[in-house]
Amino acid sequence: MVSPGRDRKEPYERRSRHYQSWSRPRQDRARARAQSRFAARIRRWERRYYDRITAPDLAFLLQVDPETAVARKKNEPADYVRQRAQLTWETDWSRSGARIIDAAQPLTQVVAALKSELWRTL
Repeated sequence: MVSPGRDRKEPYERRSRHYQSWSRPRQDRARARAQSRFAARIRRWERRYYDRITAPDLAFLLQVDPETAVARKKNEPADYVRQRAQLTWETDWSRSGARIIDAAQPLTQVVAALKSELWRTL
């Protein structure tokens, strides 16, 4: 026994598959152009936005070794945390103007170091 729903659906599916295969390249090209125009507009907007942002008066980098970071960030994947911490260790911050704080210390010492650097700058 053939269900009435299948009889009606099947010819439509065949037609739509044929139509999609014929029109898909045209649709894809149109979609790519629209995305490109949209993406270009967003990039211009973003560039203008960032051009208006001034450099910070002061920046701090709380630097911690990768294994300490993994031990502290239990709610995030260890590999992800380790990779981010390793990146901060490998980056040359000398030209950034950032004040580097050893965040491997206990929290009270990190806060004290931050306050000290901040007051020294003011």
